[in-house]
Amino acid sequence: MVKCSECGFLSVRNINTSCFDEAGSDFREKGIVALGREYGRNPYNLHEQRPVCFIQCHDLRVEIKSEFESGKDEKGCVLSVINKERRMRQIRKMATRVYTKGT
Repeated sequence: MVKCSECGFLSVRNINTSCFDEAGSDFREKGIVALGREYGRNPYNLHEQRPVCFIQCHDLRVEIKSEFESGKDEKGCVLSVINKERRMRQIRKMATRVYTKGT
């Protein structure tokens, strides 16, 4: 069993570029989004709060939304979902499909 918080495919969308960045350790452990800093501008969230699985193995946004509707705060929902135990076999199968597609 594995957790998304321990997986290299856990990603967050960069608000400035719309690209996916690998989630950093503060996000994985505490749910804290990285801050962007630019001259003459107050610090701002560099990433969206809700993560995604880069290989689309699990729809984390749907899981987080479901938890949020049950009354938890958003950070608590994110941490709950990314720390859920998941099956390794399914993850390996999805990763293999992503990396071998087109070859």
